Amino acid sequence: MPSFAIRRKRLEELLDGQSDQHVVLVRGPVGAGKTVLVAQWVSAQGRPCAWLSVDVTHNDQKVLLEHLVEVVERLSPHARHNGRWSHHGGVDYTVLWELLNAVTHNLGSSVTLVLDDVHRLHDQAARHVIEQLVEQPPHDVRTVLISRSKPRLGLERARLRDDLVEVTPAMLRFERAEIELLASTSFGRHLPAADLERASLGWIAGLRLAQLEASAQKARSPAQPDSGSVASAYIWEELIVGSSADARSFLEVSCWLPVLTEPLCQAVAEDSTGRPRLTSPDIDALPIAPVASRPGAFRHPPILTRSLQKEYRRRDPLVAIGACRRAAEACRRTGELATAIELYLKADCAEEAAEACADLAAGDEASLSEVVGLLQGLPEHMPVGSPLLAWRVRSLVAAGRVDEARRLLEQADQGATSGNTAGQADSRDLMVARALVAEHLGEVAGLLACADRLLNSVERTGASLRSVSQAHGWRIRAFAWGGDRDRASEALATLDQLGLGATHHTAVNTALVRAWVAWFDGDISATENNVAAAQREISYNGSGSAELALLAGSAHRERNHLATAVPLIEEARTLAARSSHRVVATLAASELARCHRVAGAYMKALELAVSTRAANLELPAAVDAHLRSTEVKVRLDRGDVIGAQTLIRDTPPGADAQLLAARVALQQAPTHARQLLEAIDAPAPRHAVEKALIRAQLSDSEPPEKSAALIEAISVGEPLGLVRTFLDEGPTLTRRLPQLALECTDRTVGRLAALGCQELAQAATREQAMPIQQLTARELAVLRLLPMRMSNREMAAQLYISVNTLKSHVRAIYRKLDVPHRSAAVHRAAALQLV
Repeated sequence: MPSFAIRRKRLEELLDGQSDQHVVLVRGPVGAGKTVLVAQWVSAQGRPCAWLSVDVTHNDQKVLLEHLVEVVERLSPHARHNGRWSHHGGVDYTVLWELLNAVTHNLGSSVTLVLDDVHRLHDQAARHVIEQLVEQPPHDVRTVLISRSKPRLGLERARLRDDLVEVTPAMLRFERAEIELLASTSFGRHLPAADLERASLGWIAGLRLAQLEASAQKARSPAQPDSGSVASAYIWEELIVGSSADARSFLEVSCWLPVLTEPLCQAVAEDSTGRPRLTSPDIDALPIAPVASRPGAFRHPPILTRSLQKEYRRRDPLVAIGACRRAAEACRRTGELATAIELYLKADCAEEAAEACADLAAGDEASLSEVVGLLQGLPEHMPVGSPLLAWRVRSLVAAGRVDEARRLLEQADQGATSGNTAGQADSRDLMVARALVAEHLGEVAGLLACADRLLNSVERTGASLRSVSQAHGWRIRAFAWGGDRDRASEALATLDQLGLGATHHTAVNTALVRAWVAWFDGDISATENNVAAAQREISYNGSGSAELALLAGSAHRERNHLATAVPLIEEARTLAARSSHRVVATLAASELARCHRVAGAYMKALELAVSTRAANLELPAAVDAHLRSTEVKVRLDRGDVIGAQTLIRDTPPGADAQLLAARVALQQAPTHARQLLEAIDAPAPRHAVEKALIRAQLSDSEPPEKSAALIEAISVGEPLGLVRTFLDEGPTLTRRLPQLALECTDRTVGRLAALGCQELAQAATREQAMPIQQLTARELAVLRLLPMRMSNREMAAQLYISVNTLKSHVRAIYRKLDVPHRSAAVHRAAALQLV
């Protein structure tokens, strides 16, 4: 027994109080005082004891049985085994049982058999020897098992028959009274019991290490360097060297975590392939203590954490940085975002820390406040040159408060103008924050300027591939959303030449911008491939989630998979609304309106398109053209040519505006429509397909010319994956597809003809679209009174008409707005900007 050991009466009383139970398990991590406790208890009992310390040689069942027999024989020289070791070619387990019974008979008292370090037994046959002792304990023999983790020896069956006493790791931790008693036995510098408890969390080896370190510090003169070898040497020899490679890797990462939860342990213990490297018994054998304020959470004793971190820093600083980064990634995967931010900063991963801040802020108002408080509380970890302003802006953007983020940037700009040092030239972090604000607001010019400034900064000072990929991605988005197809393709080619698709983030970013360019070109096949590539790489719910949902849903809509498309588009709309991403929200509303149009809900589609356009007055050219195209097609379906013409006049110039004008002219003046089509230079494949489809519907064209135009559209559009583009042209063109299939041997035409027949059959069951009728002046006056919740009599008196006349106007309003009741009429009128 060590000279400083103290008696643990509460545990000895627990063991004495259940003396009729044959199996005792004392389980705890390294340095928990298991062996000392059992030795003190056995000594106090005064009963005969046979003790075997298990080592690796005992994984041979015959060696284990021989050594057990040897230590038992020492109790009684008169008791000897009969020499039988083999029984039918195997080990005869009855030898040990017969010997134990003979010893207890000769001694006339019960015997204690202690097996220390049972966790070292890995061989199944060797464990079977101990299982027999647990399953069929000899009379008057008490078997005590000492282990770092719970051994697989049939203990649950012993528990069921009420034949097991267990001392758990929580019981082994020192209580305050025991710590005070231990502190009174220490030599040298005396540490208060409270300090010992804080440093060790009741871990016995930690208590002793804290005492020894305090004594070493007192004995050392000020001129002597700080060796710090007491705790580090023990941790290295007992915990690190004695553990498996997987356990060492786990300690290397987990010692940087303030708390350990089951998901965190699982994430840290898995390798890059997702296969577990560490089993639960290995983790249980570590000296960890529960956190009282967090059920299910644990942490290392502080003295152990400090020693581990010091050891890994001493061995290789890069190992420590890598461990911090892996720990941060594990925390981020399991939702421990506040911890992830701190660890990313310790690992000098500022960009990842900023993204984790954004993830945390995206929760709710309380989460945003938590981010602000966290950043203010970590000034020592913040990287040099990374102002809190940029991170706060990014957090506001993630929380969907983009307008507030913009105001914060404007205040910073005003501070720079007035000479305030807080508003100095933008750092790289602040440029990223500005780009994020511009991206979410759909400000193409601002986004392009920020991306160019970032790339210029990279050329001057250098940066990670992640920053370069992000800047190029913003340039491509700006060009694609702005409708500049040539510059978008050129920027994408530049990104491809750089070859930045090696890391997770760069691969996701590259796939996303590829998908954007392909989608605006009308190349649905390429869009689907790039969306799938991004989905394979993406692991966090970052800003790309809304974009991915939109692009995936749009591709499914064009493929005529409406049941799959609608949920994805609605998800994109919800995510974009939550993050205030105007471009994604607008395009999602436009795509959803197109789905309503396919289902025959024309007024619902018109309401969605008009209300979205009214809420977003300034949009990038290509985004605005997509929304206006949706609204024009719906208005033309309902015969509202005047409304369509009015909308086209405000459409940004370009191929989209020309094609819309040709559509309107198609219903009024086919000759003018032909002239308009001839003047169109289709910059993208989708423009060429739409141009050919409109030419195929010219009423002054001969059938061969119409067929040639339709075949041209199919030959260009089919490789792109276009389906709804053909079917949405309406019955006039859809009816020509079966006729064309009879004249043409192309299987593509046959497939489209089959879909066209199905479309015609579904259209026949829908309610026919009635032309949009303009409300009269009197009906508009009645409509303006409907939101006021007045009775019919009160509204009639207000307008100086009879109640019956008022009811006639109300019915006309319901019919023209395609609504069933007053509240629906009020809602639709507001969406259509009629009131």
